[in-house]
Amino acid sequence: MPRRRPAPGRGPGAGNDSGSAVAEIVIVLPTVILGLALFFQVAMWGLSDHALSAAVAEAGAAARAEYQGPSDATQVARSEISSLAAALVAHPVISVTLQPGGFVEVAAHASVPSIVPGLDPTVSATSIGPLQKFRAGE
Repeated sequence: MPRRRPAPGRGPGAGNDSGSAVAEIVIVLPTVILGLALFFQVAMWGLSDHALSAAVAEAGAAARAEYQGPSDATQVARSEISSLAAALVAHPVISVTLQPGGFVEVAAHASVPSIVPGLDPTVSATSIGPLQKFRAGE
């Protein structure tokens, strides 16, 4: 009986890909996971930045409307942070300063929880505006 020739690509040494799927998974899977982690980290940073900016703007508006001292504006900022994104804005440091010329500045700095090891993102926001004064009869 004559020897049969193996079909093209099926003989010994032809198309020996054993183990190539494992190598692809070892390279591709961690890259995909890291990409997703970075995506979610940037999304958390953006949401935290937006929430802190909104809280500082609200505190600045309250401080400009009736300036009762830094504690009232700080309380408004903390209340806004806790209602908007308490889990995303960690350890906020809020400062309220009366500037020369009748301006008030509200500034805040906070950290964002990290998903990616070794990354320590932070956010900050500032609101500056003139104190509003009620003048009767003008």
